[in-house]
Formats: sequence, C-alpha cells, structure tokens
Amino acid sequence: MILQKNYFSLNLFLIVITILFSFFLEYIFEILPCKICLYQRYLWVGLAVILLFSTFFLKKLVLIKISLVSINLIILLLLGIYHSGIELGYFNNIIKCSINSGFDANSIEELDKAIRNSVNNDCAFPKFKYLGFSLANMSSLLSLFLLIFNLIVFKKELTSYNEKKSRANH
Repeated sequence: MILQKNYFSLNLFLIVITILFSFFLEYIFEILPCKICLYQRYLWVGLAVILLFSTFFLKKLVLIKISLVSINLIILLLLGIYHSGIELGYFNNIIKCSINSGFDANSIEELDKAIRNSVNNDCAFPKFKYLGFSLANMSSLLSLFLLIFNLIVFKKELTSYNEKKSRANH
C-alpha cells in the first residue's frame, strides 16, 4: 500500500514538473513547440489527469490505474522515439509541422521578409538541447523510465493481488 501511494505521487510530481517545464520554455524563453511536441504535451497532461482522477475515484482499482498509466506511457514513449527519430533523420515526418509561408512571394524582398518573419516550427529541428539531449529525447527517456517503473510496480501489485486471492481461497 505504501508503494502505491508513493508510486502515484512520484509519477504525478515528475509529470507536473515536465508540464511546467514545457510551459516555462514556451512562455519565458519563447521556444515554440512543434506539433509533435504539442501532442506529447497533451499526453503528459492526460497522464496527469488520469493520475489525479484515479487517486480520487479509483482508489481500490490499482491494477486498472496502473494499466491506464502504462498505456499512456507506451504511447508517449513511441511518440517520443518517433520525434527523436525525425530530429536525427531516421524517419520521415508524416505529420505536417512546417509552415509554407513565403512561397507566394513575388520578389526576393518579399521572400526575404517572409523568411525573416517566420518562426521555425519544423519538428525535424530541435529548438532546445541540454547535454546533447533534445526535449524529444528527454521526453522519451522520462517516459521509458516511468514505464519501467510502472511495470515493476504493476508486477508487484499483481503478485500481491494473487497472493491475497489465493489466501482467501484457502
């Protein structure tokens, strides 16, 4: 029971820090997220909502909570790997991230002005790196860490549940 409480608290803490950090980068440092970054952010927010909702309404259904969190983390991990692969040139992006502004320019001056006034929002170019890791890399690593942690807790909870069930039958 102590593991469950700490597990969900740690998850929620890390997720809230991740969400706040993404908003901090966007609004304080004006690093605009690309579409895939926004999708990842929505999944992180969704994960926080699942954890908050399950804390208040699914108190007894620990295995369902952990399953919902695991599914969300798997999707986050896959999206993070895909995004990192796009940044590294391993995958072609199937999600249109860049803007076609400036292609209707009639002169070099208009094209120059359009390029200078446009914002690079292409998913293939990381806008922030720390120790060589882009935000997509960090998101992938965090979701992988949380997924592994989640699966370990899931296994322990499942074992505990089966032990209680077998004791009740005997």
